[in-house]
Amino acid sequence: MKQRVIDASVLVKLGFAEPGSDEARQAIERLCRDRVPLHVPDHAFAEIVSAARRKIDRGEGSSRDAREFLAIVLGLQLVPWSCVRTAGAALEISLALGVSPYDAFYLAVAEHVDGRLVTADHGLASALAGTVFEGRVEVLGRR
Repeated sequence: MKQRVIDASVLVKLGFAEPGSDEARQAIERLCRDRVPLHVPDHAFAEIVSAARRKIDRGEGSSRDAREFLAIVLGLQLVPWSCVRTAGAALEISLALGVSPYDAFYLAVAEHVDGRLVTADHGLASALAGTVFEGRVEVLGRR
């Protein structure tokens, strides 16, 4: 399982100082250094732009910060997966596990590439405990 799927909860930590930002940067740097392919469902880009806008609206960052953040993410050379390609699998995962459709798309990509999802979403990891996806998740901040 060398492939990795990176969720928006990790990507946002690359551009904005928040708990877990250092760990997210270290994890991404390690994966890039080891030349591990990094995949995302294509909706991840909408999620990160939305998160950047929320940070600005809350006074937690500036327009410049948001632009720099987007440049960082785009510089990662992520492998985007069309939601059209994984919609069926995402629906089944969402229905079976009770996770959000957004989270299900990340899991569908992880399953398709036989990889692991790297997330900072501890709630998602908890929801996957005891399921077939438990072994496909790496949670930042959990040892």
